Amino acid sequence: MKPGIGLTRWVFGVAAALLSATVAMIPATGLAQQVAKAKDWYVASGTWTKSTEPQPIPSSVVVVSADQLKDMLDQGQKFLLVDTRNGAEFREGHIPKALHVYDKEMEAQKGKLPSDKSLPLVFYCNGYPDCPRSLNGAKIAVEWGYKKVHLFKGGIPEWAAKGYPIER
Repeated sequence: MKPGIGLTRWVFGVAAALLSATVAMIPATGLAQQVAKAKDWYVASGTWTKSTEPQPIPSSVVVVSADQLKDMLDQGQKFLLVDTRNGAEFREGHIPKALHVYDKEMEAQKGKLPSDKSLPLVFYCNGYPDCPRSLNGAKIAVEWGYKKVHLFKGGIPEWAAKGYPIER
């Protein structure tokens, strides 16, 4: 046996035991949810590690609250509401009148957005900063030359918590 092999095996054995114990502490249903969240984060951010600092919101993007968005809808203001979540999340429930454009597919779905760059766009997802998709979409829209880009930070969780309508 080469020197150090025994120690290496011991270290890997301890690490494996700790990992097993940690996984065993997560209920079976919780494990599936945690794996799904990790996968969603990877897909949404393009990276496995999440920064402790949220991405800054550019000054060109105006933040709106749930109440402001509800008023905009109720008053019939002219704007495009964009849900940047994945297809399954959109089908589970979305804000009425929302157009689904998954942030990772914006380039392919560019034709869904209006040619009039002065039409206001409001992006939302599962709540920024936990979910970066709405901000990703808003940044892309700004890059494409849209002049009135808004971010509904609270997303679908805040909308639902206020008891506002959700379309399925």
